[in-house]
Amino acid sequence: MDLFDKGKSEYARDEAIDRVDRNANKAWKQFAQDAFVKAAEDNYHFTADHVWQLIPDEAPQVHDGRAMGAVMKWAVKKGLCVAEGFSSTTKVSGHGHPFRLWRSLIQIRWEDNDV
Repeated sequence: MDLFDKGKSEYARDEAIDRVDRNANKAWKQFAQDAFVKAAEDNYHFTADHVWQLIPDEAPQVHDGRAMGAVMKWAVKKGLCVAEGFSSTTKVSGHGHPFRLWRSLIQIRWEDNDV
C-alpha cells in the first residue's frame, strides 16, 4: 500500500468529488450553484460557509455535505473564482478548522468582507 503518493492522493480526491457529484440531488446542485454565483457576485473573498448560508430553506436536502466540493470544482472550471488561501469555518460543528478561501472573479460589489 502506498501511504504517501501525491498523484494517487489527488486522483482519490477527484474521484471522491466526482462520485458525490454524481449522487447529489440535481435540484440541490442548482440551488447550490445559484448560491455560489450570488456569493461570488457579492463578495471579493468568501468561503463555502457563505454559499451554504445562501441556499434557501426550500432547497432539497443534500445527502452528503461534501457535494459542496463538487460545486466549488464547477465554479473554478466556469472561471467564477480562484483559490486564495484559507480562512476558518464558522460552522460550530466544524470547530473552526481551516477552510478554503475563494477570491471572486465576478464580484459586482466593491467592498471586501474581511473573511
